[in-house]
Amino acid sequence: TSTMSRVIGNINKYSAITPSCGTLVLIGGGNHMNMLRTVVQLAGGKEDIKICIICTAMEPRHVGAAFMMMKDSFESIGVKMDNIVSLHAADPSETLVEGFCDDIDSATLVWLDGGRQWRLSDSYLNTPVISALHRLLGRNGVIAGTSAGASWIASYLARGDSESNVPIVGDHIIGSGLVKNIAVDQHLLRRNRQFQMLEIVNKNPTLLGIGLDEATGLVIQNGRGIVIGSSYVVFYASQQYLKEMQQSPWHEVGGPFIFLNPGSVIDLQHRVILQKR
Repeated sequence: TSTMSRVIGNINKYSAITPSCGTLVLIGGGNHMNMLRTVVQLAGGKEDIKICIICTAMEPRHVGAAFMMMKDSFESIGVKMDNIVSLHAADPSETLVEGFCDDIDSATLVWLDGGRQWRLSDSYLNTPVISALHRLLGRNGVIAGTSAGASWIASYLARGDSESNVPIVGDHIIGSGLVKNIAVDQHLLRRNRQFQMLEIVNKNPTLLGIGLDEATGLVIQNGRGIVIGSSYVVFYASQQYLKEMQQSPWHEVGGPFIFLNPGSVIDLQHRVILQKR
């Protein structure tokens, strides 16, 4: 444990609020086959797992094909075909149909696929789906999101513009809130996005910014984030945070972002690096 692990006070306005039980996995897009194996293990292993795949972030005409691709990927690592189902609503009114959330309620893993994250907000915010996702976590289930799906897990929706994925602040800025007080970007280094999260955190200074490179993820359990995969997860602090806090991991690196390797562990509530690889 390095000197970065000293605790910086109690839960405060800068604390990410994570679920009290269950597991979230945020994945930065790209080739995620190794991530799938990890996610399946976290959800109890391939024998007992029941997976609900949500491809709503995709362009509507591609939702079916995206589901079949993900289904094939899970089957290729040993998950039984009959244990994989799809859930999709093109309009929030569809979620009000009796039994719509049954597949989430019987799942051990929900997979949020990539695409455009604003579509997930349009379909599922303020609907029974959000409650069903919380219930899944409450029974120690797993919710994993890749690319757009990872961004949507946050309370602040990065790259939620319905016209283009270029602006990091778009016309949709509300995500699912499964983790509160964070914003998540993806494809980070692959698409040269590493500076853009600073726009969000400096406009919304209590947020913790999280940037995920491709084939890399963050496993969130018990208030901690564990970096997995092959590249970096980057954590961003606002200028206000840096001014108010006398000491923090960001002060030790001398800048507003910290790159963490796979195997590193961060306390998301206290913004403390517990283990640095």
